[in-house]
Formats: sequence, C-alpha cells, structure tokens
Amino acid sequence: MAEKPFCSDEEYLRELGKNLAALRKKKGYTQLLLSIDSGVAKSYLAELERGKRNPTLTTLRKLLKPLGGQIRMILPK
Repeated sequence: MAEKPFCSDEEYLRELGKNLAALRKKKGYTQLLLSIDSGVAKSYLAELERGKRNPTLTTLRKLLKPLGGQIRMILPK
C-alpha cells in the first residue's frame, strides 16, 4: 500500500491555521476575544490562521486552553 506523501511546510501551516480558525468559530470566539483570553497578539493569531506563522507548542497550548481544545484537534491529518 502506498503511503500518502508528506505535504509541504506551507500546506501544513495553512491546514493548521484553518483548523484553529474552525475550532475558534465553533466555540463562538472572535480573534480579538481569543487574543485577550490567551494572551497571544491578535495580529499573530490572524497570521497563524492564514498559515503565515509557525507557532510553538507553547503558543498553541495558550490558544487552545480557552477553547477547551487539545493540540491533536487542530493538527492536520
């Protein structure tokens, strides 16, 4: 059985950002409110959701804590 090839870093970051944005919206958060609750700058969050940033695990944990989520929930498949 052939394995699915790895996607590029850019594709991975876009998917991660898309997944984070979807979870944020599902939980009823705006970028501004999540920024305030997590302590992560709104501009950074916006860039992350567009796939323009490569966040640390610590940053992801800060963002996911108010959302009640876990990192595995937003990692691309």
